[in-house]
Amino acid sequence: MESLLKEMNSVNFKGIIKVSTEEILLDLKKNGFLPEDFDVSKFSDIITDGILMDNLSKKRVFYKLGREYYNNYVHFYTLIDAIDFIEERVLSALNFCSVELLDFIWNYFEFVKNQIAYGYLISMVNSDKGLIRKELKTVKGKSIELKDLLREYLIWANKISEDIKKLRVSQKSYTDFVPILNTENKKIFGFFKKEDILALKDVHNRLVNTAFIIYTAISHRKFIILALAYMEYIKLISKFVSLASVNIAVKYSEETKVDPLTGVFNRRALDIIFPSQFQVAKISNKPLSIGIIDIDDFKKINDTYGHIVGDCILKRLSEELRRSLRESDFIFRYGGEEFLILFPFTKKERACKLLNEILKKLKSKSICCLSNIIRVSFSGGVEDIDGNDNTFEMIENADKKLYEAKRTGKGKVIC
Repeated sequence: MESLLKEMNSVNFKGIIKVSTEEILLDLKKNGFLPEDFDVSKFSDIITDGILMDNLSKKRVFYKLGREYYNNYVHFYTLIDAIDFIEERVLSALNFCSVELLDFIWNYFEFVKNQIAYGYLISMVNSDKGLIRKELKTVKGKSIELKDLLREYLIWANKISEDIKKLRVSQKSYTDFVPILNTENKKIFGFFKKEDILALKDVHNRLVNTAFIIYTAISHRKFIILALAYMEYIKLISKFVSLASVNIAVKYSEETKVDPLTGVFNRRALDIIFPSQFQVAKISNKPLSIGIIDIDDFKKINDTYGHIVGDCILKRLSEELRRSLRESDFIFRYGGEEFLILFPFTKKERACKLLNEILKKLKSKSICCLSNIIRVSFSGGVEDIDGNDNTFEMIENADKKLYEAKRTGKGKVIC
C-alpha cells in the first residue's frame, strides 16, 4: 500500500481524478443530461476524497450519495455512465502506471458505482413498496376476476422488495412465492383476447427470469445488476397489472361511464352530461365554459418509454386535474391523450385561469413513472357558451384554439 500511495502522489492521482470528474460532469450538465442544480464540485470532492477512505466510510458516503441523487431526480443510467467516462478519462491521463495502480482504479470505480447503485436501489424499493401495498389494498375492491389474478403477483412483488431491503436470499425465494399463471381458468381468462393471453404469459416468464437475476445479484452483492433487474421487474409487474386490468375493464366498460385507465368520465358520459349542462346554461342565462387539453409530444413519450409509461402519464395528469379543479367541474377523457373539462357556471376568463394554473404547476415539476423522470406539458383551447348554438360548435371552437396553441409553440392555453 505504501508503494501505491507513493505512485499516486508522484502522478498527482487525486488531481487527475478531480479534473477528470469536473470536466465530464460539467459537459453532461451543459448538454442537459444532469439537472441544473447538480453540484459538480460536491461530487468531485467526494469521489476524490474517497480514494483514501476506509471501506466502511466509503460504503456510507456513496450509499448516501445514491439516495440523495435518487431523491433529486438524477437519472441512474446517466450517473453510472458518467462514472465510467470519468474512469476512462483518468486512465487516459495516466501515460504509464503500475499494474497495482490499474487494479486499484478498476476496483475503486466499481466500488463507487456499486454503492451508489445500492443507494438508488433502496430508495426505489422504499418508494415502490408503498405503491405495491396500496395496490394490494385496492385489489380488495376490484372485481373478483382481477382480485384473483393480481393478488399473488402483488404479494410476490412485496416479498421481493423485502428481500432486497434485507439483502435476504434462500432457496425458497426462487420458487415458493412465484404465482402460477393458469390461463385455462375460464372464469378469469374466458373473455381475454388470444394475443393478450400470450402477452401475459410472456410477461410472466420474464418476471420469473428477472426474479432469478435479482436473487443471484443479492447473493453476490452486485448492486448495479440488482438495481437494473429490480427496475425491469417493477416495469414488468406494472405491465402485467395493466394488461390484466384493461382486459377485465373492457368486460365492464359497457356498463359504466368512467374511463378505466384514468378514472375520469368517458365520451359516453360526455354525450349525456354536456348537452344537459348546455341546456341549463341557455335556459338560466348562466355562463358555461369548456377547455380541451392535449398532452404535448405524447407520441414521442410512448415511442421513447413505452405505452406503460404513457398510461402512467395519463393517470398522473388525470390525478393533477382532479386535485386542482373544483368539485363542480367535470373531467372527460376525450381522446387518446386529450381531455375535455366542463366548467358549469364559469366564465371563459375564469376557466382559462384555472387551466393556466394547472399548466404552470405541471411545468414546474417532473413526473416519475417507473423510475423515468419526464417533463410534461399540454396545449389547450378554451371556449364559452356565448355565440355558440350547440355543444358541437363549442367543441369545434375550443378545438381550433387547441391546435392554434400547438401550432404556435405548445405548452400554452389559448382562450
